[in-house]
Amino acid sequence: MSLLQLSNIVKTFPDGEEEITVLDKLNFSIVKGESVAIIGSSGAGKSTLLHIMSGISRPTDGEIFFDDKLIDHNDENEMAKYRNSKVGIVLQDFGLIEYRSVLDNVSIPLIFNPEISQKQLRSICKNALDKVGLPFLNRETWKLSGGEKQRVAIARAIVNNPEILFADEPTGSLDPRNKEKVLEIFKELNRAGMSIVIVTHDMEVADSCDKVYCLENGKIKC
Repeated sequence: MSLLQLSNIVKTFPDGEEEITVLDKLNFSIVKGESVAIIGSSGAGKSTLLHIMSGISRPTDGEIFFDDKLIDHNDENEMAKYRNSKVGIVLQDFGLIEYRSVLDNVSIPLIFNPEISQKQLRSICKNALDKVGLPFLNRETWKLSGGEKQRVAIARAIVNNPEILFADEPTGSLDPRNKEKVLEIFKELNRAGMSIVIVTHDMEVADSCDKVYCLENGKIKC
Protein backbone atom coordinates (compact mmCIF):
# COMPACT_ATOMS: atom_id res chain seq x y z
CA MET A 1 0.00 0.00 0.00
CA SER A 2 1.34 3.42 -0.97
CA LEU A 3 1.82 5.81 1.93
CA LEU A 4 2.71 8.74 -0.33
CA GLN A 5 1.85 9.01 -4.01
CA LEU A 6 2.75 11.76 -6.47
CA SER A 7 0.74 11.97 -9.69
CA ASN A 8 1.82 14.04 -12.72
CA ILE A 9 3.82 16.49 -10.59
CA VAL A 10 5.11 19.53 -12.45
CA LYS A 11 7.38 22.17 -10.93
CA THR A 12 8.51 25.20 -12.90
CA PHE A 13 10.57 28.23 -11.94
CA PRO A 14 10.67 31.60 -13.73
CA ASP A 15 13.80 32.40 -15.71
CA GLY A 16 13.42 35.88 -17.10
CA GLU A 17 10.53 35.79 -19.54
CA GLU A 18 10.63 32.01 -19.74
CA GLU A 19 10.15 29.13 -17.32
CA ILE A 20 12.42 26.26 -16.39
CA THR A 21 10.74 22.90 -15.86
CA VAL A 22 12.48 21.04 -13.05
CA LEU A 23 9.90 18.27 -12.51
CA ASP A 24 7.99 17.15 -15.59
CA LYS A 25 4.78 15.13 -15.01
CA LEU A 26 6.59 13.05 -12.41
CA ASN A 27 4.91 9.95 -10.95
CA PHE A 28 6.27 8.34 -7.81
CA SER A 29 5.07 6.42 -4.78
CA ILE A 30 6.49 5.36 -1.43
CA VAL A 31 5.25 2.22 0.32
CA LYS A 32 4.61 2.36 4.04
CA GLY A 33 7.63 1.18 6.04
CA GLU A 34 10.22 1.23 3.26
CA SER A 35 13.43 3.22 2.98
CA VAL A 36 14.10 4.99 -0.31
CA ALA A 37 17.07 6.85 -1.74
CA ILE A 38 16.76 9.39 -4.54
CA ILE A 39 19.92 10.07 -6.51
CA GLY A 40 20.69 12.22 -9.54
CA SER A 41 23.14 14.70 -10.92
CA SER A 42 23.66 18.10 -9.33
CA GLY A 43 20.81 20.43 -10.30
CA ALA A 44 18.51 17.56 -11.26
CA GLY A 45 15.85 18.77 -8.83
CA LYS A 46 16.31 16.27 -6.00
CA SER A 47 15.88 18.87 -3.25
CA THR A 48 12.93 20.40 -5.10
CA LEU A 49 11.24 17.00 -5.18
CA LEU A 50 11.92 16.44 -1.47
CA HIS A 51 10.50 19.88 -0.62
CA ILE A 52 7.31 19.09 -2.55
CA MET A 53 6.91 15.64 -0.96
CA SER A 54 7.42 17.09 2.53
CA GLY A 55 5.09 20.05 2.02
CA ILE A 56 7.73 22.78 2.20
CA SER A 57 7.09 23.73 -1.42
CA ARG A 58 4.02 23.46 -3.62
CA PRO A 59 3.97 21.89 -7.07
CA THR A 60 3.01 23.96 -10.08
CA ASP A 61 0.64 21.20 -11.12
CA GLY A 62 -0.23 17.63 -10.20
CA GLU A 63 -1.66 15.78 -7.21
CA ILE A 64 -0.24 14.45 -3.95
CA PHE A 65 -1.94 11.66 -1.98
CA PHE A 66 -1.12 10.62 1.57
CA ASP A 67 -2.77 7.43 2.82
CA ASP A 68 -4.94 7.61 -0.31
CA LYS A 69 -6.22 11.07 0.67
CA LEU A 70 -5.69 13.95 -1.73
CA ILE A 71 -3.70 16.78 -0.15
CA ASP A 72 -4.88 20.19 -1.31
CA HIS A 73 -1.58 22.00 -1.74
CA ASN A 74 -3.44 25.29 -2.21
CA ASP A 75 -4.88 25.07 1.33
CA GLU A 76 -2.16 26.38 3.66
CA ASN A 77 -3.90 25.10 6.80
CA GLU A 78 -4.05 21.59 5.35
CA MET A 79 -0.41 21.76 4.27
CA ALA A 80 0.67 22.98 7.73
CA LYS A 81 -1.19 20.10 9.37
CA TYR A 82 0.48 17.66 6.96
CA ARG A 83 3.95 19.07 7.72
CA ASN A 84 3.40 19.10 11.48
CA SER A 85 1.79 15.72 11.98
CA LYS A 86 2.67 13.36 9.12
CA VAL A 87 6.24 14.14 8.08
CA GLY A 88 9.62 15.00 9.53
CA ILE A 89 12.27 16.92 7.62
CA VAL A 90 16.07 16.93 8.01
CA LEU A 91 17.49 19.86 6.06
CA GLN A 92 20.85 19.92 4.33
CA ASP A 93 22.26 22.72 6.51
CA PHE A 94 20.80 21.39 9.81
CA GLY A 95 18.51 24.46 10.13
CA LEU A 96 19.24 24.86 13.86
CA ILE A 97 19.09 28.00 15.99
CA GLU A 98 22.75 28.17 17.02
CA TYR A 99 22.51 30.13 20.28
CA ARG A 100 19.54 28.24 21.70
CA SER A 101 19.72 24.99 23.61
CA VAL A 102 19.31 21.52 22.18
CA LEU A 103 15.96 21.31 23.99
CA ASP A 104 14.77 24.58 22.44
CA ASN A 105 15.68 23.36 18.95
CA VAL A 106 14.09 19.92 19.27
CA SER A 107 10.91 21.37 20.81
CA ILE A 108 10.15 23.73 17.90
CA PRO A 109 7.54 21.44 16.25
CA LEU A 110 5.73 21.11 19.61
CA ILE A 111 5.64 24.63 21.03
CA PHE A 112 2.40 25.66 19.32
CA ASN A 113 0.52 22.59 20.51
CA PRO A 114 -1.69 23.76 23.42
CA GLU A 115 -2.27 20.16 24.52
CA ILE A 116 1.38 19.64 25.50
CA SER A 117 2.54 20.96 28.89
CA GLN A 118 6.12 22.08 29.56
CA LYS A 119 6.75 18.90 31.52
CA GLN A 120 5.43 16.75 28.70
CA LEU A 121 7.41 18.75 26.14
CA ARG A 122 10.68 18.09 27.94
CA SER A 123 9.88 14.37 28.23
CA ILE A 124 8.94 14.06 24.55
CA CYS A 125 12.11 15.88 23.47
CA LYS A 126 14.27 13.69 25.72
CA ASN A 127 12.72 10.59 24.17
CA ALA A 128 13.56 11.87 20.66
CA LEU A 129 17.12 12.67 21.74
CA ASP A 130 17.49 9.21 23.28
CA LYS A 131 16.67 7.72 19.87
CA VAL A 132 19.61 9.58 18.31
CA GLY A 133 21.98 8.99 21.22
CA LEU A 134 22.31 12.52 22.59
CA PRO A 135 22.11 12.85 26.41
CA PHE A 136 22.22 16.62 26.79
CA LEU A 137 19.23 18.95 26.68
CA ASN A 138 20.58 22.28 27.86
CA ARG A 139 23.81 22.63 25.89
CA GLU A 140 23.80 25.45 23.34
CA THR A 141 23.76 24.15 19.80
CA TRP A 142 26.78 26.16 18.60
CA LYS A 143 28.97 24.17 20.98
CA LEU A 144 28.18 20.87 19.23
CA SER A 145 30.16 19.05 16.56
CA GLY A 146 28.76 18.65 13.05
CA GLY A 147 27.71 15.09 13.75
CA GLU A 148 25.97 16.11 16.97
CA LYS A 149 24.15 18.95 15.18
CA GLN A 150 22.88 16.50 12.58
CA ARG A 151 21.56 14.23 15.31
CA VAL A 152 19.78 17.20 16.92
CA ALA A 153 18.22 17.94 13.53
CA ILE A 154 17.04 14.32 13.27
CA ALA A 155 15.63 14.44 16.82
CA ARG A 156 13.68 17.59 15.92
CA ALA A 157 12.37 15.90 12.76
CA ILE A 158 11.07 12.85 14.65
CA VAL A 159 9.80 14.57 17.83
CA ASN A 160 6.24 14.50 16.44
CA ASN A 161 6.58 10.78 15.66
CA PRO A 162 5.98 11.27 11.91
CA GLU A 163 5.00 8.46 9.56
CA ILE A 164 7.64 9.44 7.02
CA LEU A 165 11.05 11.10 7.44
CA PHE A 166 12.67 13.10 4.63
CA ALA A 167 16.40 13.84 4.69
CA ASP A 168 18.28 16.09 2.26
CA GLU A 169 21.96 15.03 1.92
CA PRO A 170 22.04 14.11 5.63
CA THR A 171 25.66 12.88 5.57
CA GLY A 172 27.13 15.36 3.09
CA SER A 173 29.19 17.29 5.65
CA LEU A 174 29.98 14.43 8.03
CA ASP A 175 33.15 12.38 8.54
CA PRO A 176 32.94 8.60 8.05
CA ARG A 177 32.39 7.85 11.74
CA ASN A 178 29.48 10.27 12.09
CA LYS A 179 28.06 9.20 8.73
CA GLU A 180 27.90 5.64 10.03
CA LYS A 181 26.12 6.82 13.19
CA VAL A 182 23.51 8.75 11.22
CA LEU A 183 22.85 5.84 8.85
CA GLU A 184 22.39 3.51 11.83
CA ILE A 185 19.85 5.96 13.32
CA PHE A 186 17.89 5.91 10.05
CA LYS A 187 17.99 2.11 10.00
CA GLU A 188 16.69 1.92 13.59
CA LEU A 189 13.86 4.34 12.81
CA ASN A 190 12.98 2.34 9.71
CA ARG A 191 13.03 -0.94 11.64
CA ALA A 192 10.58 0.68 14.07
CA GLY A 193 8.18 1.29 11.16
CA MET A 194 9.00 4.82 9.98
CA SER A 195 9.28 5.33 6.21
CA ILE A 196 12.55 7.02 5.22
CA VAL A 197 13.31 9.04 2.08
CA ILE A 198 16.90 10.23 1.58
CA VAL A 199 18.12 12.55 -1.16
CA THR A 200 21.82 11.87 -1.65
CA HIS A 201 24.72 11.83 -4.09
CA ASP A 202 26.55 9.24 -1.94
CA MET A 203 26.05 5.72 -3.29
CA GLU A 204 27.05 4.19 0.06
CA VAL A 205 24.12 6.04 1.63
CA ALA A 206 21.83 5.07 -1.26
CA ASP A 207 22.79 1.40 -1.00
CA SER A 208 21.77 1.39 2.68
CA CYS A 209 18.12 1.88 1.58
CA ASP A 210 15.60 -0.70 0.37
CA LYS A 211 15.17 1.02 -3.00
CA VAL A 212 17.16 3.49 -5.08
CA TYR A 213 15.58 5.79 -7.67
CA CYS A 214 17.26 8.20 -10.07
CA LEU A 215 15.84 11.62 -10.91
CA GLU A 216 16.62 12.33 -14.55
CA ASN A 217 15.10 14.88 -16.95
CA GLY A 218 12.42 15.77 -14.43
CA LYS A 219 11.20 12.20 -13.97
CA ILE A 220 11.90 9.33 -11.57
CA LYS A 221 13.62 6.31 -13.07
CA CYS A 222 14.57 3.03 -11.38
